[in-house]
Amino acid sequence: IGVSEEIQAENLIKTLALADDYDMSGVNFYEFVDGTGNAAASENHYGLLESDYTSKKGLDALVYFQDIIGGADYAGKLTNSDGTSAAYLYHKNGKIIAIAWTQKSFALLSSLNISGYDSVTDIYGTNVSFPMLSGSPIYLELSDSSLLYSAVNTSINEYYEEIPDECLTD
Repeated sequence: IGVSEEIQAENLIKTLALADDYDMSGVNFYEFVDGTGNAAASENHYGLLESDYTSKKGLDALVYFQDIIGGADYAGKLTNSDGTSAAYLYHKNGKIIAIAWTQKSFALLSSLNISGYDSVTDIYGTNVSFPMLSGSPIYLELSDSSLLYSAVNTSINEYYEEIPDECLTD
């Protein structure tokens, strides 16, 4: 019914990163607890908690997101040349944290010009030994501060590309 708990959790984290990129002031999720009605109805399975109030993977991912990203400043994103992979960069307590994934089956971190990182975890906080990009987001604590400036520059350029030329007069 619907999507798996893993896909729900991945989509939740992607939605939060995209909301930051689009400068949205908030995100609402439907719904917090699974419904108790017809078990075959997909809308009874959208919750972050089961109907017996046990947590689902989406809630676990949301709690980890809040631990890692909560209170951080969104800086911007890095994308690869064809736009299928992206890293959304945040600055928190002197650290640069990225949430990254690809729309392809897999991609190398180098496709985003990421080579230096201190740690990599999955969306639940489990360490990733051999990081690659996939459809499932990963968190990277980056050691290369120049990536932060690249992300800010990319975001500024995208913003100005959306403004009609007639609005950009002297």
